[in-house]
Amino acid sequence: MNPQFIGQAALEQIAIKIEPQIVMGPAYSRAGYFERMGFKVISGVQFKDIAYVLNRKGETTVRKVVGKGVNSTIGYLEERPMVCKLTWNHYTDDKRSYQENPVIAPEGGNYTYPASELAMKAILANYGEDLLNALWHGDDTLGDTDPLGLFTGFFTYLQRDMAKGRISTAYGNLVNCSAINAPSTPTDINAWKAFKAWVAGWNGKLKNQEKVLVYGREETILAICDAYANSKNQYAEAEALPNGNFKIKYFPNIELCPDSMMGGSGDLLIATIPDNFQYGVDTENEDTMIGVRVGTDQDMGQIQFQVQSVQGTRVLNVNASVFCMSNGSLTHRSLSGDYTKDTFVVLSSNTDLGTVTVNGAAPDNTKDYPAGTSLTLVASATGAGEFVKWSNGATANTITVVTKGQPEALTAIFKAASSSSSSASSSSN
Repeated sequence: MNPQFIGQAALEQIAIKIEPQIVMGPAYSRAGYFERMGFKVISGVQFKDIAYVLNRKGETTVRKVVGKGVNSTIGYLEERPMVCKLTWNHYTDDKRSYQENPVIAPEGGNYTYPASELAMKAILANYGEDLLNALWHGDDTLGDTDPLGLFTGFFTYLQRDMAKGRISTAYGNLVNCSAINAPSTPTDINAWKAFKAWVAGWNGKLKNQEKVLVYGREETILAICDAYANSKNQYAEAEALPNGNFKIKYFPNIELCPDSMMGGSGDLLIATIPDNFQYGVDTENEDTMIGVRVGTDQDMGQIQFQVQSVQGTRVLNVNASVFCMSNGSLTHRSLSGDYTKDTFVVLSSNTDLGTVTVNGAAPDNTKDYPAGTSLTLVASATGAGEFVKWSNGATANTITVVTKGQPEALTAIFKAASSSSSSASSSSN
């Protein structure tokens, strides 16, 4: 029997089945990322959640002196709100993607449509990636049509705290750090020296936390790891953890968390404790939905999906005992050209150390690729450089990707060539 269109009713049943996944957004589609970064997911938020953080008034416990009293002010409560926003998108798919014969469910009873369910999950994954793109640099003041205007991201919150003076050198939660650049020679240890000096400037309570997470761009974290290896003549390297983070024996309680979502340039570092960065999802809001419509005004052979949910972020506590920023920069990497086009941007992390090609030619980062286009990407190191990996984790210098009909980007990460074949970045492979 030839496969037939499964129909409106079946589409709606699939939508109901996977609706809980929409509610969680990227916290579901990229759960491993949230776990690796130590982000706490809070559910049940009704558009706004208020938490209070106690700011102590110093250390006033002293030895008792007979006849003298000591009055101590405990501190003050600071309100830290989380404001969630209703986010939504329209997706148009070809009706032919939902043609299949029904399959009896393994447990018996109802029919299932596994291929159609997979096609709809691909739409949800795309929606989750859109939300994830705003995780750091999102700003709800940008406007309804801006791809970063979905909700306010972590870095935008921190910028507002800095503008208010809540994060400053006076409070001890902003510590200057020298520039973090990739080592230029096998003996260049400047990035490690800068990182070590920055940690030395932290509040003592932060240094002594059981676990401290340090967030930075992939290139920034790799520069620190490589410079540390250089400082030990390649005999001691950063330990590549199974989750993709790094640990350095010199700081046993610190975990370095490379994050390609943070930006396209800059060497900003952020240190905090697990669960301090929070992602909120409104699991109880009736506005969360997948709407399905067979046929559009332009084409009856298409299906339109409306996906919407309520999402938001918060940095709970910026007190110096649990939080510190460096004075580095952090710039969001926007895709070249119109973000509504299906561009595939391919970049080199350092053109002095290596170049990239797409199908044998220099990348055209404004080209609009139809979905399903096969692209061969090649990363070629120069004599001074060494290829590390692609930003999606692939370690082969030549890879083939297939476009998905949405804007995407990959970066080839290079480092300065080393006399040793083993380095902190190769440990991550």
